[in-house]
Amino acid sequence: MIGPALSRIRTNFAKVVSGQASVAGLNFLTLAINTRALGITYFGILIIIQSTTELVVKIFGFTTWRALHKFGADDVAAGRYDLLRQRYRFGFILDLGAALFSTIITIIAFAFFSTYFGLDEETRSLGMLYSFTNLFQGTSASVGILRITERFGLAVIIQVIGAACLLGNALVLYAIDAPFAIYIYTVGGIVITWNTALNLAGFIVVQSRVAHMEGSHAATNVDYKTFLNFALASSAGGTLKGFRQRGEVLIVAAFLGPEGASIYGVAYRIGALFARFVDAATQAIYPEFALLVAKREFVAAKRLVFKMSGIGLVATLPVLLLAIGFGGILLALAFGAEFASGQFSLVWLLIAYLIPSALFALAPYSQLAFGAGRFLGMEMAAFVAFLAAACAGPYFLGIQGAGLGTAAFTVVLFGLLVYQALTRRPAEKSDDADGRWGS
Repeated sequence: MIGPALSRIRTNFAKVVSGQASVAGLNFLTLAINTRALGITYFGILIIIQSTTELVVKIFGFTTWRALHKFGADDVAAGRYDLLRQRYRFGFILDLGAALFSTIITIIAFAFFSTYFGLDEETRSLGMLYSFTNLFQGTSASVGILRITERFGLAVIIQVIGAACLLGNALVLYAIDAPFAIYIYTVGGIVITWNTALNLAGFIVVQSRVAHMEGSHAATNVDYKTFLNFALASSAGGTLKGFRQRGEVLIVAAFLGPEGASIYGVAYRIGALFARFVDAATQAIYPEFALLVAKREFVAAKRLVFKMSGIGLVATLPVLLLAIGFGGILLALAFGAEFASGQFSLVWLLIAYLIPSALFALAPYSQLAFGAGRFLGMEMAAFVAFLAAACAGPYFLGIQGAGLGTAAFTVVLFGLLVYQALTRRPAEKSDDADGRWGS
């Protein structure tokens, strides 16, 4: 059972990692160019505007791709492709509703609260304009359908093209010494374009491929309530993750202003480049774990978790040691002398990404085998640690404490996940509609 699953995981992982490596390289170049072009203050304002919009999307969005994988795995295994299409359409409607609501909330946030993060009248108006990108960021269901139908390559191509466009845009704006407002217009336009492309790709795959695959047949209606319950539970975890990733930038800005947000933002985005590979691994293994859990092959799933543990450690540990020894020098060379003080933030963030790199299979296994509800409980416990450390870090240590919240969250969450994996086992059958197996 493990052998074929590993083979499929390697294939999917190779596709996703190759794309993520390209995206990471392009994003790093874009980051370096934008920091040089905008300077520490305006780059910090750009970080604040983007983090605010992305945070609201994460808070109110649905991680419908997880629900598609959980319930769609049964559909694929049984050849019920009409059901899979119905699930996709329902998930897409949820994404659109969340996108509309998040746009309204983001405009309100910039209108009434942006001064707390150092924005003036002009940059607040630009933030409100950038808020309309949220209308197009409901792509979770489309990305999920591309993954579960093994169209990994299509999603990767769109992401690489989007990253290349952002790099080209940065080069042009740097060359012409464009004003800050042009960055908002052009970056927002690129974000809208690639998210629209992702949704079109998902819709086309469903219409032209999924519904006509061999074994497809007329199906009964989807149990939308069960789908929604799981989507809500897993989305709550996504909300916590979004606040941790984007919210810490705003916490730093509240304590240290746009300049502090700029320095931390650079460190965060470098750390996020490495997080992309963890996400790539998760994307590659999630469909396989969904299939194993759907078949109640819990022993095989657990063996697969520990068999794959430690793969990312070999690549990440040298990077952490390099950041501890030479991080400040490298930040100054790449982004300017004023960013050298972000070394400690970079170290905290790399510690946070080192742990999931070593145990990247643990979170999908836990969520699928023990249920979204239990996983959410552990994330909430870790989130309490995040809030305390995220505020205490910049308050007591200044810029050197920025990023401490993310590190605290990861340590607590994965400590709980390891304890659960070692001491508990899922039940072979479940009566819970949303899949909360466990003892």
